[in-house]
Amino acid sequence: MHDLPHHPSPPRLCDIAPTELLSIIETSFVRSWLPFAHIPGAALHDAPDLLWFSTGQPDAFLNAVLRTQLAPDEADVTIQTMVATFRSRMLPLSWYVGPAARPTDLVGRLLTAGFRHVDTMVGMAINLHTRAPTRPEIPDLHMVEVNNAATLQQWFTVFQAGFGMSHAMRVAYEAVCAADDSADSADTKYLGYVAGFPVACLTLTREEAVASLYDVATIPAARRRGIGSAMVRAALEAARTAAYQTAILLATAEGAGMYRRVGFQDYGQLGHYVLDP
Repeated sequence: MHDLPHHPSPPRLCDIAPTELLSIIETSFVRSWLPFAHIPGAALHDAPDLLWFSTGQPDAFLNAVLRTQLAPDEADVTIQTMVATFRSRMLPLSWYVGPAARPTDLVGRLLTAGFRHVDTMVGMAINLHTRAPTRPEIPDLHMVEVNNAATLQQWFTVFQAGFGMSHAMRVAYEAVCAADDSADSADTKYLGYVAGFPVACLTLTREEAVASLYDVATIPAARRRGIGSAMVRAALEAARTAAYQTAILLATAEGAGMYRRVGFQDYGQLGHYVLDP
């Protein structure tokens, strides 16, 4: 492994209470999707009771309710309005439900309205001053910071293959990155090569109080070799070097075990529900 370039940053907060960490994880998740609401053709609805965006693309990830604060006597009507709106446009719709979502029986209401459960993501955090157990390095793994168009295209190819994402999702994410190509961007993308071939990717986001990990993926042919965890450990070291004291992420239920082995701890869950068109 090579030392990673890092962006200087002032000291960040530590000793964050568990309830505050869970709120930070949810807020970070919402913030990570908002740029998709500003790509060409997209729309954003941001009100105190409901935050959602739609790109008009036939991909559930690209049309989503990110925050719900509905009164119990208004929830069913609002849900049915969203169902009618998106079905009339023949578009799928994601609805994310975290601990802060209201009403508290939102999941049952969504299921009754025709949504299906897709995944339960685990909100996780790690104290960067707590070193995870060391693991043998992967000698032929070389991790670089994405800093040019050619490497970014390789990154997207790995991202798409690693997550099984649609072409529409790739195009939308490329548009997001094209709109955020400034030197002071909060996001740093990393690409991992094995024997000169790109096999893994992730994004490290520098936020107000924490560093966030997103887009952690390995192509199917390179899995179960410890490449993903090695990439995560290197990114955490970059965050630690940049004076962060806490890192967060949302893991799929399938991937949470790997992060626990790295040293992350569970702080809550975020449910993902989808309405098919």
